[in-house]
Amino acid sequence: QEINELIDLTILNMKNKEELKYIMKIISTITRTASFNVSNGNMSIEKARNELEKQIEILKRGMAKKY
Repeated sequence: QEINELIDLTILNMKNKEELKYIMKIISTITRTASFNVSNGNMSIEKARNELEKQIEILKRGMAKKY
């Protein structure tokens, strides 16, 4: 709830507020995965950060081509 109050929904391309929940779940999942990989020694902090930034950039751009 607190995070929702910090997000400016007017700049996001969402059909409804429920989509924000899904976006937050996706971001939470990829963040946990990066943290898990670092804590298990599977990946350096730098590599995990780079991958996380790339994943978030893809989410920000969206997956659909603009026609």
